[in-house]
Amino acid sequence: MIYILIEDYNHDSEKTIFEVLPHIFPNYCTKSSKICYFKNTLGSPKIYIDGHESIKCSISHKNGIKIIVLSDTEIGVDIESKKIDTKLSHLFHTKEQKIIEDQNLSSLTPLWSLKEAAAKAIDLGFTFGINSVYINAIDDLVIQFTDSVNKKKYVGSYYLWYVNKFTIALVYAIKRR
Repeated sequence: MIYILIEDYNHDSEKTIFEVLPHIFPNYCTKSSKICYFKNTLGSPKIYIDGHESIKCSISHKNGIKIIVLSDTEIGVDIESKKIDTKLSHLFHTKEQKIIEDQNLSSLTPLWSLKEAAAKAIDLGFTFGINSVYINAIDDLVIQFTDSVNKKKYVGSYYLWYVNKFTIALVYAIKRR
């Protein structure tokens, strides 16, 4: 189950999470549960309920908007507002450059958003650089990507939304290959 919360950037994420968890995850959390929210050493948000990491969380923000995604499985979200020009394709991993070429992409924003959401879903983020995670393949709502830091390959599902000037990517249901 996936829950997406959208709020003003200045709102307290921790307060929002504490308020909604008992309502949206009653099997994991009650009003008497001890909820602990913190960020790990790589900056990934963590939620522990009664001492166990039962709920996964990912947060992204851009231009005054914050998206909080809660799930009972690994999940990553990213929101972007700028169009990333294809002239910057040289910054992407060679596997991603092939995707850019094969799919004749006119903007790199969707690929960038998926890449960042995938990195968040495996708790890596871009702490180790832009190509610490790279996408191997994207087809019909399935994404394959590699964690180049730990040499692990993953497959998962994804959604892309376009709302006004924003591109929003969600990567979820991650499995190690």
